[in-house]
Amino acid sequence: MTSCSDPPPGGPAPSRPGAGAVRAWLFNAVLLGGAVALFTVGIRHLSAPVEIPFLPWWLLGALFCLTEAVPLHVAVRHEAHKFNLSDLPLLLAAAVLPGPGVALAVVTGALGGLIADRRKPPLHAVANLTSMLFYNAFAVVAYRLVLGPGAPTSGRGWLAAAAGTAALMVISNLTVTLGIALESGRWSPVVEPATGVGLVVAAVMSTTLALLVLDLADGHPPALVLLGLLAGLLLAACRVATQAWRRNTKLEILYQIVGERAADTESLGASLLTRVRDLLGCAVAEVVLYRGGAGGPLRLRIAHDNLLHADAPDAAELERTLAGQVAASGRSLVAGQPGGEADGRAHVAGQDRRHAIAVPLRGEGGVIGIVAAAERRSLQRFDAADVELLETVAAHAAAVLDNSILVDRLRYEAASREYDATHDALTGLANRGLLRSQLDSALAQALPRAAPVSVLLIDLDRFKRINDTWGHHVGDAVLQEMATRLRAAVPTGSTVGRLGGDEFAVVLPAGGDRWITEAVAADVRLILAEPVTVEGNDFTCGASVGVALSPDDGVDSPALLRRADEAMYADKSAGVRAA
Repeated sequence: MTSCSDPPPGGPAPSRPGAGAVRAWLFNAVLLGGAVALFTVGIRHLSAPVEIPFLPWWLLGALFCLTEAVPLHVAVRHEAHKFNLSDLPLLLAAAVLPGPGVALAVVTGALGGLIADRRKPPLHAVANLTSMLFYNAFAVVAYRLVLGPGAPTSGRGWLAAAAGTAALMVISNLTVTLGIALESGRWSPVVEPATGVGLVVAAVMSTTLALLVLDLADGHPPALVLLGLLAGLLLAACRVATQAWRRNTKLEILYQIVGERAADTESLGASLLTRVRDLLGCAVAEVVLYRGGAGGPLRLRIAHDNLLHADAPDAAELERTLAGQVAASGRSLVAGQPGGEADGRAHVAGQDRRHAIAVPLRGEGGVIGIVAAAERRSLQRFDAADVELLETVAAHAAAVLDNSILVDRLRYEAASREYDATHDALTGLANRGLLRSQLDSALAQALPRAAPVSVLLIDLDRFKRINDTWGHHVGDAVLQEMATRLRAAVPTGSTVGRLGGDEFAVVLPAGGDRWITEAVAADVRLILAEPVTVEGNDFTCGASVGVALSPDDGVDSPALLRRADEAMYADKSAGVRAA
């Protein structure tokens, strides 16, 4: 029933990939030995329960090969899933062929499986082949044990068909899951609920068809032509419906992407992630956006927790991911294709993934980002059709994202210019204009509440001597350290500014009385009096601090600043006299 030996979603890379491969090869050998034993002991000597001349082994083998090589694609719960109807030829072979004929039909069907797996790595292709031989042989033995001497079209035959199908489903999924666990070092079922429902439906359908074929072959052979025609039409209709669903889903998602009106780039990226997961049926999706001067790369990802994670990776980290490989090559890549450029595991959304797909987002100026997906919920691999589909989505999404990134860049540049115009370039503190504006605002807000507003003016006492003697580079380092200490010494919510040269000012949050303000001034004197080490030399400045409070010392900014300036020079004079 299953035809995939890929690792489970979310499984970490094994600590020693070689050890996992060795375990997988040994398990394949065990399965092959078990299949040979079942064919030799349990199947080889069986006779045909009923003989139907127009169902020879080669015809059933060809049907077996066809069902394995050409799977059925069905849309289940808004996702495309892949199933095969190999139960049909297997049950027919078990019901109408002797042991050797059953063995030939099953081996022929296994060749169909190899055709379907021709693009897989040798280990996975062999794993599928050996597991297919084993679980088909096991299902035949289960069918014949339950059938006993009964007829395939009797009630006991129906029960035997159900037993064979159930054995096939259980053993097939168990062998695939165990094989993956041995290779990856992590146990996890490979069948999602929606896929499991589809497998049961496909098994019931193929089993019912097999019983109907047997009944018609026994009583009304010509009716098999009509049954075959009906089955072919149903399969064709199913394929057409699935293709139509794919087209409609693609058009719907493209329409939604083009119509996006999100407020920012991050929201657009998150929306794209959701739509890519829905379109490809993946558990993991990732978008990396290159925003130029607007803050560097932005990475968004959604994994099994269904939560949006955002970060800003550096260039070295991105180079190790599948997105980084796509950015470097400028081409779409599918990880896990034997011999491909991204052969082996690919790092997507914080983990190594066995199978993943990534395509570039191209704007007017080149690649503006990467969109990647991994860990499909169905048992399908990514193929060329998925690459084409994701590239189409990426082309439309890139047009929307390119505009959003441009807006973000303009906002970032405007914010940068505004910051530069209101902050001191050396220390990053507010400049005179911003500090005056903050003081005006604090006074206006405090006036209705009659709350006092406090201002501190600070002048470094011995800075000029240090700057003239040791040079401007030492002086600049001292100023930067003093700015850092000032930020740490004042209460949260204060505005710290540099007025010019070695003069600083602080606007404290409204509401503090003179005692609190003087306490802050004392802390500032202490912390600025501590030595500053620059290039291995210790420099001690010290500081004079003047304090002014509204409304006692003034009710507007000029009056408060003037009074604080007077108080600062009085403090400096007192310090000089004390010295």
